[in-house]
Amino acid sequence: WGDIEHINALPGPMKTIFCTLLDLVREISESIQGKPYVAQYVKQEYRNLVLNAHSIEGKWIHGGCLPPVEEYMAVALISAGITWFPILYYVGMAITTQATFDWVRTRPKICKASAIICRLLDDLAPYQHEEAHAATATKCYMKQYKLSEEEARAILKRQVKDAWKDINEGLLAQNMSSVSKPLLMVLLNHARANVLFNQDGDWYSDPYPYRDCVSSLLIDPVAV
Repeated sequence: WGDIEHINALPGPMKTIFCTLLDLVREISESIQGKPYVAQYVKQEYRNLVLNAHSIEGKWIHGGCLPPVEEYMAVALISAGITWFPILYYVGMAITTQATFDWVRTRPKICKASAIICRLLDDLAPYQHEEAHAATATKCYMKQYKLSEEEARAILKRQVKDAWKDINEGLLAQNMSSVSKPLLMVLLNHARANVLFNQDGDWYSDPYPYRDCVSSLLIDPVAV
């Protein structure tokens, strides 16, 4: 992170992303008073995302590899942001403490459930350009257990339902948790957002059909 001279050795897109992230971390460090630890959590989780997820998934794609289901999910949950997204969301919330970030890094059940929903809904969504190359939970199940696509998708849909139950359990047990309800609601809303992103296709690669939804939220909101 501090070895700036090596940035120029990165490919163009990676250089752009890395420089943007560095700017983000600087802004976080400058804007958040009394929480000097926050930027370090962001750095550590981004490093985890790249080294333990994106780089491995890239190797799978280039090698045409379909790993065992357990191996795939261990990596896929990291790339789905099991700790990365909660850390980012909590950065701007005044009620967070260092204990909040430490809690996220223990991968509690509600964090895992939110990431499972994100990952599996994404894998279940219809793809065009990506499906032929990337490993997905569907294809890993089909290969490992000799299942049809329909059978594999049915298993994943049941796992999504179970993950929603785990989120509900986490919210209902909030009174016994050291984490406040607003922080838990962030994880619920992250899962809800991914339902929207994937309900009629793949918003990540084709966001155009959802322009009206974004417009109604940010440009022409309903007056209350």
